[in-house]
Amino acid sequence: MSQTKPHHHFPRGKRSGTLQSPFRYSSAMSALVWTLLLVCVVANPGVHAAVSVKGAVCTAKLKEWCTNSTMTLTGEELESVAYVRVGATATEQQQVHCEINYKSSDTILCTLTMALSARAGPYPLTLVVPGTAGANDSEVPAGNVLLGAFWGMSDTSFWKPSTTSSVTNQSSNWPSTGDGWTLHGNFDEDKTYTLFFFSSAEGAVAGNPSMVTCASVTHTTSTLTCTIIAVNGVMGMYSVLVMESETNAVLLGTTLLPPIAVNPPLPDVVGASGDCAVSSAACVTGATLILQGINFNYRKAEYQEFFVGVTEAQRNAISLTPVEVDKNGVTTILTVADGTPAGSYPVFVRLQVCMMGMMSPLRCVGNLVLKSGEVAGFNMDMPTGSYPETQSASIPPGQAAATIVATILGVLLIAALVALAVVCARGAARHRHSGEVNEYSENVEMGLPAAAVSPGKELGTEGSRFSQY
Repeated sequence: MSQTKPHHHFPRGKRSGTLQSPFRYSSAMSALVWTLLLVCVVANPGVHAAVSVKGAVCTAKLKEWCTNSTMTLTGEELESVAYVRVGATATEQQQVHCEINYKSSDTILCTLTMALSARAGPYPLTLVVPGTAGANDSEVPAGNVLLGAFWGMSDTSFWKPSTTSSVTNQSSNWPSTGDGWTLHGNFDEDKTYTLFFFSSAEGAVAGNPSMVTCASVTHTTSTLTCTIIAVNGVMGMYSVLVMESETNAVLLGTTLLPPIAVNPPLPDVVGASGDCAVSSAACVTGATLILQGINFNYRKAEYQEFFVGVTEAQRNAISLTPVEVDKNGVTTILTVADGTPAGSYPVFVRLQVCMMGMMSPLRCVGNLVLKSGEVAGFNMDMPTGSYPETQSASIPPGQAAATIVATILGVLLIAALVALAVVCARGAARHRHSGEVNEYSENVEMGLPAAAVSPGKELGTEGSRFSQY
Protein backbone atom coordinates (compact mmCIF):
# COMPACT_ATOMS: atom_id res chain seq x y z
CA MET A 1 0.00 0.00 0.00
CA SER A 2 1.53 3.16 -1.19
CA GLN A 3 1.99 6.01 1.13
CA THR A 4 0.63 9.36 0.30
CA LYS A 5 3.10 12.21 0.82
CA PRO A 6 1.76 14.96 2.94
CA HIS A 7 0.92 18.28 1.19
CA HIS A 8 2.56 21.41 2.54
CA HIS A 9 0.18 24.29 3.10
CA PHE A 10 1.12 27.86 3.84
CA PRO A 11 -0.51 29.47 6.75
CA ARG A 12 -3.47 31.58 5.79
CA GLY A 13 -2.46 35.12 5.07
CA LYS A 14 1.18 34.30 4.23
CA ARG A 15 3.09 33.67 0.97
CA SER A 16 6.12 31.65 0.21
CA GLY A 17 9.37 33.56 0.24
CA THR A 18 10.35 32.00 -3.07
CA LEU A 19 7.40 33.73 -4.83
CA GLN A 20 8.15 37.24 -3.57
CA SER A 21 11.26 37.79 -5.71
CA PRO A 22 9.58 38.23 -9.16
CA PHE A 23 7.12 40.76 -7.82
CA ARG A 24 9.83 42.70 -6.08
CA TYR A 25 11.90 42.72 -9.31
CA SER A 26 8.98 44.05 -11.37
CA SER A 27 8.30 46.84 -8.91
CA ALA A 28 11.93 47.85 -8.88
CA MET A 29 12.07 48.02 -12.68
CA SER A 30 8.96 50.18 -12.82
CA ALA A 31 10.42 52.57 -10.30
CA LEU A 32 13.65 52.75 -12.29
CA VAL A 33 11.81 53.50 -15.55
CA TRP A 34 9.78 56.30 -13.98
CA THR A 35 12.92 57.72 -12.40
CA LEU A 36 14.65 57.82 -15.79
CA LEU A 37 11.63 59.48 -17.39
CA LEU A 38 11.61 62.09 -14.65
CA VAL A 39 15.30 62.78 -15.23
CA CYS A 40 14.63 63.20 -18.97
CA VAL A 41 11.80 65.61 -18.31
CA VAL A 42 13.92 67.72 -16.01
CA ALA A 43 16.88 67.65 -18.39
CA ASN A 44 14.83 68.37 -21.53
CA PRO A 45 11.92 70.76 -20.97
CA GLY A 46 10.85 70.28 -24.60
CA VAL A 47 9.49 66.86 -23.67
CA HIS A 48 6.72 68.26 -21.54
CA ALA A 49 6.33 71.78 -22.91
CA ALA A 50 6.93 73.01 -26.47
CA VAL A 51 8.41 76.40 -27.37
CA SER A 52 5.64 78.64 -28.66
CA VAL A 53 4.84 82.31 -29.32
CA LYS A 54 1.49 83.82 -28.46
CA GLY A 55 2.12 87.31 -29.74
CA ALA A 56 4.57 90.13 -30.42
CA VAL A 57 4.62 93.89 -30.03
CA CYS A 58 6.99 96.53 -31.27
CA THR A 59 8.24 99.66 -29.53
CA ALA A 60 8.63 101.77 -32.65
CA LYS A 61 11.25 104.47 -33.08
CA LEU A 62 10.13 105.64 -36.54
CA LYS A 63 6.63 107.06 -36.07
CA GLU A 64 4.28 104.09 -35.75
CA TRP A 65 6.22 101.73 -38.02
CA CYS A 66 8.43 98.99 -36.60
CA THR A 67 11.84 99.66 -38.11
CA ASN A 68 15.08 99.57 -36.10
CA SER A 69 13.02 99.12 -32.95
CA THR A 70 12.61 96.78 -29.99
CA MET A 71 10.39 93.71 -30.48
CA THR A 72 8.88 91.84 -27.53
CA LEU A 73 7.83 88.21 -28.01
CA THR A 74 5.60 86.50 -25.47
CA GLY A 75 5.03 82.75 -25.19
CA GLU A 76 6.19 79.61 -23.42
CA GLU A 77 9.61 78.04 -22.81
CA LEU A 78 11.31 80.91 -24.61
CA GLU A 79 14.49 80.73 -22.50
CA SER A 80 15.69 77.79 -24.65
CA VAL A 81 15.63 79.88 -27.86
CA ALA A 82 19.12 80.52 -29.28
CA TYR A 83 18.18 83.20 -31.79
CA VAL A 84 15.28 84.72 -33.73
CA ARG A 85 15.42 84.49 -37.52
CA VAL A 86 13.47 87.02 -39.60
CA GLY A 87 12.57 86.49 -43.27
CA ALA A 88 11.59 83.71 -45.66
CA THR A 89 14.48 83.93 -48.12
CA ALA A 90 18.24 84.23 -47.72
CA THR A 91 18.07 87.81 -49.00
CA GLU A 92 15.43 88.80 -46.46
CA GLN A 93 17.40 87.14 -43.66
CA GLN A 94 20.44 89.21 -44.63
CA GLN A 95 18.39 92.41 -44.69
CA VAL A 96 16.53 92.01 -41.38
CA HIS A 97 17.94 90.89 -38.02
CA CYS A 98 16.65 90.69 -34.46
CA GLU A 99 19.41 90.38 -31.86
CA ILE A 100 18.23 88.97 -28.53
CA ASN A 101 18.88 91.32 -25.60
CA TYR A 102 16.88 89.47 -22.94
CA LYS A 103 14.99 86.20 -22.60
CA SER A 104 13.04 84.33 -19.94
CA SER A 105 10.56 81.49 -19.95
CA ASP A 106 7.78 83.71 -21.28
CA THR A 107 9.52 86.74 -22.87
CA ILE A 108 12.14 87.59 -25.48
CA LEU A 109 13.36 91.12 -26.15
CA CYS A 110 15.30 91.67 -29.37
CA THR A 111 16.38 94.69 -31.42
CA LEU A 112 15.07 94.76 -34.99
CA THR A 113 17.39 96.22 -37.63
CA MET A 114 16.20 96.57 -41.21
CA ALA A 115 18.34 97.46 -44.24
CA LEU A 116 17.24 100.36 -46.43
CA SER A 117 16.94 97.95 -49.36
CA ALA A 118 14.37 95.81 -47.52
CA ARG A 119 10.77 96.28 -48.64
CA ALA A 120 7.87 96.91 -46.33
CA GLY A 121 5.64 93.91 -45.83
CA PRO A 122 5.16 90.69 -43.86
CA TYR A 123 8.20 88.78 -42.63
CA PRO A 124 8.04 85.35 -40.95
CA LEU A 125 9.57 84.83 -37.51
CA THR A 126 11.35 81.56 -36.74
CA LEU A 127 12.66 80.61 -33.29
CA VAL A 128 15.75 78.40 -33.44
CA VAL A 129 16.17 76.00 -30.50
CA PRO A 130 19.52 74.15 -30.16
CA GLY A 131 19.39 70.37 -30.35
CA THR A 132 20.58 68.22 -27.45
CA ALA A 133 22.78 65.13 -27.42
CA GLY A 134 23.90 65.71 -31.00
CA ALA A 135 20.39 66.28 -32.36
CA ASN A 136 19.75 68.92 -35.01
CA ASP A 137 18.46 72.35 -34.08
CA SER A 138 14.70 72.67 -34.13
CA GLU A 139 12.82 75.55 -35.77
CA VAL A 140 9.57 76.86 -34.37
CA PRO A 141 7.34 79.11 -36.56
CA ALA A 142 6.39 82.20 -34.57
CA GLY A 143 3.97 84.03 -36.85
CA ASN A 144 4.56 86.96 -39.19
CA VAL A 145 5.41 90.58 -38.39
CA LEU A 146 4.75 93.68 -40.50
CA LEU A 147 7.98 95.64 -40.95
CA GLY A 148 8.43 98.95 -42.74
CA ALA A 149 6.21 101.94 -43.49
CA PHE A 150 2.58 101.31 -44.45
CA TRP A 151 1.21 104.75 -45.36
CA GLY A 152 -2.47 104.70 -46.11
CA MET A 153 -3.29 101.46 -44.29
CA SER A 154 -5.85 101.48 -41.51
CA ASP A 155 -4.99 98.03 -40.11
CA THR A 156 -1.40 98.21 -38.90
CA SER A 157 -1.35 95.57 -36.16
CA PHE A 158 2.22 94.37 -35.88
CA TRP A 159 1.99 90.59 -35.35
CA LYS A 160 -0.08 88.17 -37.43
CA PRO A 161 -0.49 84.39 -37.17
CA SER A 162 1.12 82.13 -39.77
CA THR A 163 -0.69 80.65 -42.78
CA THR A 164 0.17 78.10 -45.46
CA SER A 165 -1.22 80.35 -48.24
CA SER A 166 1.26 82.57 -50.11
CA VAL A 167 1.71 84.92 -53.08
CA THR A 168 4.27 84.36 -55.85
CA ASN A 169 3.52 86.79 -58.72
CA GLN A 170 1.21 89.50 -60.06
CA SER A 171 -0.32 89.93 -63.52
CA SER A 172 0.63 93.58 -64.10
CA ASN A 173 2.91 96.21 -62.57
CA TRP A 174 0.94 99.05 -64.19
CA PRO A 175 -2.80 98.34 -64.47
CA SER A 176 -5.52 100.88 -65.24
CA THR A 177 -8.53 101.48 -63.06
CA GLY A 178 -11.27 98.99 -63.93
CA ASP A 179 -8.82 96.31 -65.07
CA GLY A 180 -8.92 92.78 -63.74
CA TRP A 181 -5.77 92.26 -61.68
CA THR A 182 -4.50 88.82 -60.68
CA LEU A 183 -2.20 87.52 -57.97
CA HIS A 184 -0.68 84.07 -58.45
CA GLY A 185 0.20 81.80 -55.56
CA ASN A 186 -1.24 79.19 -53.24
CA PHE A 187 -4.70 79.85 -51.83
CA ASP A 188 -7.26 77.92 -49.81
CA GLU A 189 -10.63 77.57 -51.52
CA ASP A 190 -12.31 77.38 -48.10
CA LYS A 191 -10.92 80.76 -47.01
CA THR A 192 -11.79 84.31 -48.04
CA TYR A 193 -9.17 86.97 -48.71
CA THR A 194 -9.02 90.75 -48.43
CA LEU A 195 -6.50 93.00 -50.20
CA PHE A 196 -4.97 96.12 -48.64
CA PHE A 197 -2.81 98.57 -50.58
CA PHE A 198 -0.24 100.84 -48.99
CA SER A 199 2.53 103.21 -50.01
CA SER A 200 6.01 103.61 -48.57
CA ALA A 201 6.08 107.31 -49.61
CA GLU A 202 4.33 109.63 -47.18
CA GLY A 203 4.26 112.54 -49.65
CA ALA A 204 2.28 110.62 -52.27
CA VAL A 205 -0.42 109.57 -49.82
CA ALA A 206 -0.78 112.97 -48.16
CA GLY A 207 -2.86 114.47 -51.00
CA ASN A 208 -4.65 111.32 -52.12
CA PRO A 209 -8.45 111.36 -51.91
CA SER A 210 -8.38 107.63 -51.11
CA MET A 211 -6.24 104.54 -51.48
CA VAL A 212 -6.13 102.09 -54.35
CA THR A 213 -8.69 99.34 -53.79
CA CYS A 214 -9.55 96.01 -55.39
CA ALA A 215 -13.19 94.92 -55.57
CA SER A 216 -15.02 91.69 -56.41
CA VAL A 217 -12.30 89.36 -55.15
CA THR A 218 -12.51 85.78 -56.43
CA HIS A 219 -9.93 83.01 -56.17
CA THR A 220 -8.97 79.46 -57.01
CA THR A 221 -6.21 77.41 -55.45
CA SER A 222 -3.63 79.17 -57.67
CA THR A 223 -5.04 82.61 -58.57
CA LEU A 224 -6.72 85.53 -56.84
CA THR A 225 -8.44 88.07 -59.13
CA CYS A 226 -10.10 91.40 -58.43
CA THR A 227 -11.06 94.67 -60.16
CA ILE A 228 -8.51 97.36 -59.37
CA ILE A 229 -9.77 100.89 -58.73
CA ALA A 230 -7.97 104.23 -58.38
CA VAL A 231 -10.22 107.29 -58.26
CA ASN A 232 -9.36 110.64 -59.82
CA GLY A 233 -6.44 112.25 -58.02
CA VAL A 234 -4.87 109.06 -56.68
CA MET A 235 -1.10 109.06 -57.25
CA GLY A 236 1.79 106.91 -56.11
CA MET A 237 3.42 103.50 -56.16
CA TYR A 238 1.56 100.87 -54.14
CA SER A 239 2.31 97.52 -52.57
CA VAL A 240 -0.29 94.99 -51.52
CA LEU A 241 -1.02 92.89 -48.45
CA VAL A 242 -3.29 89.85 -48.68
CA MET A 243 -5.06 88.78 -45.49
CA GLU A 244 -7.12 85.73 -44.60
CA SER A 245 -10.40 87.14 -43.37
CA GLU A 246 -11.04 84.24 -40.97
CA THR A 247 -7.68 84.32 -39.15
CA ASN A 248 -6.23 87.78 -39.97
CA ALA A 249 -3.10 85.94 -41.13
CA VAL A 250 -1.08 87.86 -43.73
CA LEU A 251 0.18 85.92 -46.75
CA LEU A 252 3.92 85.85 -47.34
CA GLY A 253 5.52 86.59 -50.71
CA THR A 254 4.30 90.13 -51.34
CA THR A 255 7.67 91.60 -50.33
CA LEU A 256 9.09 89.96 -53.47
CA LEU A 257 6.64 91.80 -55.76
CA PRO A 258 7.46 95.23 -57.22
CA PRO A 259 5.17 98.14 -56.30
CA ILE A 260 2.50 98.97 -58.87
CA ALA A 261 1.31 102.24 -60.40
CA VAL A 262 -2.38 102.47 -61.27
CA ASN A 263 -3.71 104.64 -64.09
CA PRO A 264 -6.67 106.66 -62.82
CA PRO A 265 -9.76 107.40 -64.95
CA LEU A 266 -8.68 109.43 -67.99
CA PRO A 267 -10.12 112.89 -68.74
CA ASP A 268 -13.32 113.47 -70.69
CA VAL A 269 -13.97 116.94 -72.13
CA VAL A 270 -17.55 118.16 -72.44
CA GLY A 271 -16.90 121.69 -73.69
CA ALA A 272 -14.47 124.59 -74.05
CA SER A 273 -14.45 128.33 -73.40
CA GLY A 274 -12.20 131.31 -73.98
CA ASP A 275 -11.51 133.47 -77.04
CA CYS A 276 -9.76 130.63 -78.86
CA ALA A 277 -12.69 128.28 -78.30
CA VAL A 278 -15.10 130.74 -79.95
CA SER A 279 -13.01 131.78 -82.97
CA SER A 280 -10.21 130.03 -84.81
CA ALA A 281 -8.78 133.42 -85.75
CA ALA A 282 -8.16 134.06 -82.04
CA CYS A 283 -6.13 130.87 -81.60
CA VAL A 284 -2.73 132.56 -81.56
CA THR A 285 0.20 132.58 -79.16
CA GLY A 286 -0.92 133.72 -75.72
CA ALA A 287 -4.59 132.83 -76.20
CA THR A 288 -6.44 131.11 -73.36
CA LEU A 289 -8.28 127.84 -73.92
CA ILE A 290 -10.31 126.42 -71.04
CA LEU A 291 -11.22 122.75 -71.37
CA GLN A 292 -14.23 121.79 -69.28
CA GLY A 293 -14.64 118.17 -68.20
CA ILE A 294 -13.89 115.52 -65.62
CA ASN A 295 -10.98 113.38 -64.42
CA PHE A 296 -8.21 115.92 -64.86
CA ASN A 297 -5.63 115.57 -62.09
CA TYR A 298 -6.87 118.43 -59.94
CA ARG A 299 -3.93 118.24 -57.48
CA LYS A 300 -1.59 120.33 -59.68
CA ALA A 301 -1.85 121.90 -63.13
CA GLU A 302 1.52 120.46 -64.19
CA TYR A 303 0.23 116.94 -63.58
CA GLN A 304 -1.43 117.13 -67.03
CA GLU A 305 0.59 117.13 -70.25
CA PHE A 306 -0.92 118.14 -73.60
CA PHE A 307 0.16 117.25 -77.14
CA VAL A 308 -1.28 118.95 -80.23
CA GLY A 309 -0.97 117.26 -83.63
CA VAL A 310 0.08 113.85 -84.86
CA THR A 311 3.67 114.48 -86.00
CA GLU A 312 6.67 115.69 -84.07
CA ALA A 313 6.83 118.80 -86.25
CA GLN A 314 3.25 119.68 -85.38
CA ARG A 315 3.77 119.03 -81.68
CA ASN A 316 6.87 121.20 -81.66
CA ALA A 317 5.01 124.02 -83.40
CA ILE A 318 1.84 123.99 -81.27
CA SER A 319 1.58 123.60 -77.51
CA LEU A 320 -0.99 123.96 -74.73
CA THR A 321 0.50 124.72 -71.31
CA PRO A 322 -1.77 124.05 -68.28
CA VAL A 323 -1.76 126.91 -65.76
CA GLU A 324 -4.82 126.19 -63.58
CA VAL A 325 -6.83 123.08 -62.78
CA ASP A 326 -9.74 122.01 -60.62
CA LYS A 327 -12.28 119.21 -60.60
CA ASN A 328 -14.26 120.90 -63.39
CA GLY A 329 -11.51 121.40 -65.95
CA VAL A 330 -8.15 122.88 -66.84
CA THR A 331 -7.01 126.29 -68.16
CA THR A 332 -4.28 126.30 -70.81
CA ILE A 333 -2.21 128.89 -72.67
CA LEU A 334 -1.68 128.38 -76.41
CA THR A 335 1.64 128.76 -78.23
CA VAL A 336 1.75 128.65 -82.06
CA ALA A 337 5.04 128.87 -83.97
CA ASP A 338 5.35 131.22 -86.95
CA GLY A 339 4.60 129.52 -90.25
CA THR A 340 2.34 126.86 -88.76
CA PRO A 341 -0.13 125.84 -91.50
CA ALA A 342 -3.84 126.30 -91.09
CA GLY A 343 -5.72 123.18 -90.18
CA SER A 344 -7.43 121.06 -87.56
CA TYR A 345 -5.09 119.39 -85.08
CA PRO A 346 -6.12 116.70 -82.55
CA VAL A 347 -5.47 117.47 -78.88
CA PHE A 348 -4.19 114.70 -76.59
CA VAL A 349 -3.66 114.72 -72.83
CA ARG A 350 -2.03 112.37 -70.35
CA LEU A 351 -1.82 112.45 -66.56
CA GLN A 352 1.04 111.95 -64.14
CA VAL A 353 0.25 108.93 -61.97
CA CYS A 354 3.10 108.96 -59.44
CA MET A 355 5.87 111.16 -58.07
CA MET A 356 8.42 109.28 -60.19
CA GLY A 357 6.97 110.94 -63.30
CA MET A 358 5.18 107.93 -64.79
CA MET A 359 2.41 109.08 -67.14
CA SER A 360 -0.92 107.56 -68.12
CA PRO A 361 -1.83 106.58 -71.70
CA LEU A 362 -2.81 109.41 -74.06
CA ARG A 363 -6.45 110.42 -74.34
CA CYS A 364 -7.74 112.44 -77.32
CA VAL A 365 -10.04 115.17 -75.97
CA GLY A 366 -10.84 117.21 -79.12
CA ASN A 367 -9.41 119.23 -82.00
CA LEU A 368 -7.72 122.63 -82.17
CA VAL A 369 -8.51 124.62 -85.34
CA LEU A 370 -5.96 127.22 -86.50
CA LYS A 371 -6.17 130.06 -89.06
CA SER A 372 -9.63 129.14 -90.28
CA GLY A 373 -11.57 132.36 -89.80
CA GLU A 374 -14.54 132.63 -87.50
CA VAL A 375 -15.21 128.92 -87.09
CA ALA A 376 -14.85 127.54 -83.57
CA GLY A 377 -11.24 127.15 -82.50
CA PHE A 378 -11.97 123.94 -80.58
CA ASN A 379 -14.36 121.11 -81.32
CA MET A 380 -14.92 117.57 -80.14
CA ASP A 381 -15.53 115.99 -83.54
CA MET A 382 -14.40 112.42 -83.98
CA PRO A 383 -10.87 112.39 -85.47
CA THR A 384 -10.77 111.05 -89.04
CA GLY A 385 -7.24 109.68 -88.81
CA SER A 386 -6.01 112.07 -91.56
CA TYR A 387 -4.84 115.55 -90.67
CA PRO A 388 -3.59 117.47 -93.78
CA GLU A 389 -1.50 120.37 -92.59
CA THR A 390 -3.15 122.72 -95.12
CA GLN A 391 -6.69 121.78 -94.15
CA SER A 392 -9.01 124.84 -94.22
CA ALA A 393 -6.20 127.12 -95.38
CA SER A 394 -7.20 129.78 -97.98
CA ILE A 395 -4.74 130.54 -100.86
CA PRO A 396 -4.78 134.06 -102.46
CA PRO A 397 -5.64 134.14 -106.24
CA GLY A 398 -2.25 135.60 -107.28
CA GLN A 399 -0.39 132.95 -105.36
CA ALA A 400 -2.53 130.23 -106.96
CA ALA A 401 -1.74 131.48 -110.52
CA ALA A 402 1.98 131.64 -109.80
CA THR A 403 1.86 128.12 -108.43
CA ILE A 404 0.20 126.82 -111.64
CA VAL A 405 2.76 128.50 -113.94
CA ALA A 406 5.67 127.19 -111.85
CA THR A 407 4.23 123.69 -112.00
CA ILE A 408 3.96 123.76 -115.84
CA LEU A 409 7.54 125.05 -116.24
CA GLY A 410 8.77 122.39 -113.86
CA VAL A 411 7.11 119.62 -115.88
CA LEU A 412 8.68 120.91 -119.16
CA LEU A 413 12.13 121.09 -117.54
CA ILE A 414 11.88 117.53 -116.26
CA ALA A 415 10.85 116.28 -119.73
CA ALA A 416 13.88 117.97 -121.32
CA LEU A 417 16.24 116.45 -118.77
CA VAL A 418 14.82 112.98 -119.37
CA ALA A 419 15.30 113.29 -123.16
CA LEU A 420 18.89 114.46 -122.71
CA ALA A 421 19.65 111.54 -120.39
CA VAL A 422 18.33 109.02 -122.95
CA VAL A 423 20.54 110.43 -125.74
CA CYS A 424 23.65 110.37 -123.53
CA ALA A 425 22.98 106.80 -122.42
CA ARG A 426 22.72 105.53 -126.02
CA GLY A 427 26.02 107.18 -127.02
CA ALA A 428 27.83 105.71 -124.01
CA ALA A 429 26.53 102.23 -124.83
CA ARG A 430 27.84 102.38 -128.42
CA HIS A 431 31.26 103.57 -127.25
CA ARG A 432 31.50 100.82 -124.60
CA HIS A 433 30.58 98.10 -127.14
CA SER A 434 33.32 99.28 -129.55
CA GLY A 435 35.92 99.25 -126.77
CA GLU A 436 35.02 95.73 -125.67
CA VAL A 437 35.44 94.41 -129.25
CA ASN A 438 38.89 95.99 -129.60
CA GLU A 439 40.00 94.66 -126.16
CA TYR A 440 38.83 91.13 -127.06
CA SER A 441 40.78 91.22 -130.38
CA GLU A 442 43.96 92.30 -128.61
CA ASN A 443 43.62 89.57 -125.94
CA VAL A 444 43.13 86.88 -128.55
CA GLU A 445 46.26 87.98 -130.40
CA MET A 446 48.30 87.88 -127.13
CA GLY A 447 46.92 84.47 -126.07
CA LEU A 448 45.41 85.89 -122.85
CA PRO A 449 41.88 85.40 -121.52
CA ALA A 450 39.57 88.29 -122.01
CA ALA A 451 39.14 90.36 -118.85
CA ALA A 452 35.60 90.36 -117.47
CA VAL A 453 34.01 93.73 -117.24
CA SER A 454 33.56 94.63 -113.53
CA PRO A 455 29.99 95.38 -112.57
CA GLY A 456 29.20 98.80 -111.22
CA LYS A 457 29.52 99.13 -107.41
CA GLU A 458 26.16 99.13 -105.71
CA LEU A 459 25.87 102.26 -103.61
CA GLY A 460 23.74 102.70 -100.58
CA THR A 461 20.77 104.85 -101.34
CA GLU A 462 20.73 107.15 -98.37
CA GLY A 463 18.26 109.64 -99.72
CA SER A 464 16.50 112.34 -97.76
CA ARG A 465 15.31 111.01 -94.41
CA PHE A 466 11.77 111.86 -93.46
CA SER A 467 11.00 111.74 -89.76
CA GLN A 468 8.16 109.41 -88.89
CA TYR A 469 6.27 109.80 -85.66
